Amino acid sequence: MSVGKSFVAFMAICYLAILIIGCTGDQGPAGPGGFIGTEGPPGQNLVISPVADRTFGILVANSTASDFVGAAKVILTSDTNSIPGSDRVVARRLDTAPVIDGIDGGDAEWGSAVASTITLDSIAGKYNGITSALVRTAYDRQYVYMQVKWTEVTFDSFAPSKDVNKLMWSCDSASTPVWVRSGGEDMLCLGWQLTTITGWSTDGIKAIFDGSVFRTPASGEIADLWVWQSTETYYSGFLGDKVVRYADAGDASQFDAGTLPAFAIENSATSSKPTYMRSGSPAEGTSYPLYSYEFTKFDTKKTWKNHATIPGYISFIPSGSTADVRSTATYDNGTWTVELRRLRQTGNGDDTVL
Repeated sequence: MSVGKSFVAFMAICYLAILIIGCTGDQGPAGPGGFIGTEGPPGQNLVISPVADRTFGILVANSTASDFVGAAKVILTSDTNSIPGSDRVVARRLDTAPVIDGIDGGDAEWGSAVASTITLDSIAGKYNGITSALVRTAYDRQYVYMQVKWTEVTFDSFAPSKDVNKLMWSCDSASTPVWVRSGGEDMLCLGWQLTTITGWSTDGIKAIFDGSVFRTPASGEIADLWVWQSTETYYSGFLGDKVVRYADAGDASQFDAGTLPAFAIENSATSSKPTYMRSGSPAEGTSYPLYSYEFTKFDTKKTWKNHATIPGYISFIPSGSTADVRSTATYDNGTWTVELRRLRQTGNGDDTVL
């Protein structure tokens, strides 16, 4: 290597050494902190809290809502040492949610959630002969699940029937059309205390139900009422979530806030003919359900066949707080099986926390 090249190489090594030595000095003071970042997602509570001890009431009607049997006060608990009984339901935690289809899947779906045989007595109107209901309850982190089963019996003027055609219109004469309405519906009501209610501790749901209407005994008292009906709510996949408040007289129950639309609207009871019908209805009419997206004004010029039928109710899919409780039901050989699912905490002030 020539002297010139050797000198250049020597100078490059020296320069590199200076750079390395210069970079290994003392660390300077820490700079100011950065801006606070955005909040991360909430952590997951791995502990599933049990359902708190509550009392609720059950009402069951066959064909007409004026004739109820029921259990005025049923204890709901998740105490695993408690035994299901005639007035006690024990809720069990499930790792896999039951299928809410109105079909009793038994232990395969409900696990250790044993059904309680709840004794039903006459509550209002004529006794309809239904003596008991099977009730089981389960829960997981998000939802509470309920199954209520009862069997209709032949008693007095009551007979087992799948009453899913409430106030169906029927054409009794084709030559000079005369329209009449007939048909009732079966009903299940579950009542919960939202605030302290006068008389609830002793009378349960009787404190808010006088045999015909719902209202709380005193101003500021509120109840949560779940209403399943075999025509009005049966076709929607929900039940009616209602709130009951105080009134001097009359019924003080109404669908929860934010209801749009209602579950069903009835053709005018005072009318002598239907107000609505299914669009494109044939001359022999149609059966239930009549949904909100398919109805039109009743065609008075149409030539209807004798015994043509038109539903007396229009079914809507609900929204808002009244749509909190999903429900599906089946009827088999006189027995209704109604299955429900609801968030344990809906975030709505008109709903009980479970």
